[in-house]
Amino acid sequence: MPSDNHITRCPKPRGLTLIELLVATALASMLLVAVMSLLKTLALKRKVLVEQTAMAPWQQSLEEQLRWDLTHARRFEFAAESLWLMGYAARDFATGVITHRRSEVVYRLVRLGEELHVETAAVPPAPRARVEPVPAA
Repeated sequence: MPSDNHITRCPKPRGLTLIELLVATALASMLLVAVMSLLKTLALKRKVLVEQTAMAPWQQSLEEQLRWDLTHARRFEFAAESLWLMGYAARDFATGVITHRRSEVVYRLVRLGEELHVETAAVPPAPRARVEPVPAA
């Protein structure tokens, strides 16, 4: 009769055989080659796309200015062919330093012959009313 103290052991954990290791390495290599090929194709297509969509310097400047104005606008209004923006991120035109003063900008689409052009105009801020201190009674 077998004793109740008999302990059964699990078989020793075995490692990978040489064949399994070679197959795993080959599969990993094929996956890596496929991923690298995909990345190369994406990089090439991106480069071609960037070259095709290269903008003229004036277009880049307009895009940067419009992005700046839209990002810092607190209020805006649309009209038929214009956009009015108001915010507090005015810049000194000479130095480019942000002054954080109130500024208003109007963007208009202007038709010149068959072409549409963008016209921008900075609206001077309205003069602020001076508030006199009230004398204490």
